[in-house]
Amino acid sequence: MGRPLRLQDPSFIYFITNRTLESRFFLSPGQNDLLSQFTLKLLADSQHKYQVEIFSFVFLSNHFHLILRAPHLNLSEFMSHFQSRLARFINALRQRRGTVFPNRYDANFIADDAALLSLTIYLLANPTRARLVEHPDQWPSLISHHAYRSNPSPYDAIPLTPLPLFPDLQTQQAVLSSLIDDHCDRLIQNAARRRQPFLGPSRVRRTPWHGQPASYSIAPSKRRTLNDRVMCHANQIRRQFVTHLRAVIDAYHAARPHFRGEAFARFCQRAGVPAGTHHPRNSWC
Repeated sequence: MGRPLRLQDPSFIYFITNRTLESRFFLSPGQNDLLSQFTLKLLADSQHKYQVEIFSFVFLSNHFHLILRAPHLNLSEFMSHFQSRLARFINALRQRRGTVFPNRYDANFIADDAALLSLTIYLLANPTRARLVEHPDQWPSLISHHAYRSNPSPYDAIPLTPLPLFPDLQTQQAVLSSLIDDHCDRLIQNAARRRQPFLGPSRVRRTPWHGQPASYSIAPSKRRTLNDRVMCHANQIRRQFVTHLRAVIDAYHAARPHFRGEAFARFCQRAGVPAGTHHPRNSWC
């Protein structure tokens, strides 16, 4: 399966996801929080270095999500810096060798405010949806919801950007807290009806890092379309966004035979491909 172009724009907001090798619990917080402390510091350092705007984040035992914007068109550099250093620390901590994140991270475009709000709630309620803890407050690893727990907080190292829907973080938290509470209540009720227990914070900490979900299976990768890369509630906006992405990709393929071997940045300029686009063969992006 061919790699898609990495398209960037200063206004784009991305829903970032990556998963560990074979979904193993490499990101499990453990009993001493060393990994959580390092990851928080690394995320703060990477944010400062590349000046990305982070809206929310969560790190579960075998994958993570970020919602962010890269106004300086350096998303790939930010992710390369963050993931490579995190992988090295995990290998040193776990006394292992080899890859930690075998696949490229997914960077899906969030195209409207309704999708942005629902995805934020999805992200923050992820530990509850996975039946790990009953509320994000109980999650023993990293989640941006903890940034509002105490003042001062170690999360102060990461200045969160309020969602465009809200004037400031205080207003955002007041609204999100109620929405998340309601959402988690529904998830708890659904789990109770199905007699599905929650793992709980202490058992999450005791999870062996080399384990993996009982439901894990090696499934063939499904080919993703441009529609899959756009997260949007309004169909008209989705169609406009997909049309723009397809036009850029078509321009790239039409111009590529004429500029073969040319530096990619110069190729983009001459071919009319937007600045910030990254070549699909660049493994670091």
